[in-house]
Amino acid sequence: MITLPFHHNCDSLVWVASVLSSVLTQLKTEAQELEESNESLKETIKGLKMEKNELRKEKMKLKADK
Repeated sequence: MITLPFHHNCDSLVWVASVLSSVLTQLKTEAQELEESNESLKETIKGLKMEKNELRKEKMKLKADK
C-alpha cells in the first residue's frame, strides 16, 4: 500500500485517482485492440495455411501428371 505524507490534500488524491483511472482506461483500450489484432492475425494465418495446403496438393498433382 502506498502512503502519502499528511501534507497532501484531498484534491491531490482526487487528481492522482483521475490520472490512474485514465491510464487504466487507456490500457484496457489498448488491450482490447491487441486482442482484436491478434484474432485477425490468427484468421490470416489460418487462411494462409489452407492456401499452402492447396498449393501442396496442386504441386503433388502436377508431379504425378509428369
